[in-house]
Amino acid sequence: KELVTGMYQTPHQLLEAVRNKYEEYAWKMNDDATEIECLGRWNELLPKTKKNGRNDKNHNELIAKKTERAKAMIGDVAKMLGLNVEVIENTEGLTDKKKTAKGWYEVDNGKIVVVLPNHTSNADVMATLLHEGVAHHGLRKMFGKDFDAMLDNIYNNVAPELKARIDAIAERTGVSTQVATEEYLASLAETTNFEEAQRRGWW
Repeated sequence: KELVTGMYQTPHQLLEAVRNKYEEYAWKMNDDATEIECLGRWNELLPKTKKNGRNDKNHNELIAKKTERAKAMIGDVAKMLGLNVEVIENTEGLTDKKKTAKGWYEVDNGKIVVVLPNHTSNADVMATLLHEGVAHHGLRKMFGKDFDAMLDNIYNNVAPELKARIDAIAERTGVSTQVATEEYLASLAETTNFEEAQRRGWW
């Protein structure tokens, strides 16, 4: 679309504002700075660009910038919460469910894995970090050997409407009510207001 600078002093400031507002999409400005083009969703472009080996300088620069932003955010959160996080930048070599997964928690070594190309935005990445880090990792660290008993206690004593939600997770995914309870708690962690939690002194 043709640029309307308005409150922005330069076309490039407008481009940056568009990228920040619609961060799940990749944006590019033409050479004479008169139009901004949407290239598509990041989660579709990242693996496609890796696979096809495209050499378009501007396109690759956009992808590199988006990737570095996400990695920087992950690094900050990991340091703040004391998490061991591995970032995967493409899905090559991943098999089965891991190829489409946003991330997972490795119980044996306490490592969280985040698969960047399977996310649509930094907010999506943050949700994965909170899901895996605060719930799967954090609760295990907090309760230790009593973790399974804690899950059973929650399931057995939770309100009926919440138990129904847990049962729905178990039925839909084919896991035990214990695992479903953990997944339900992890889903709650995804909506944590990170800045508010820090302001209140959670860490």
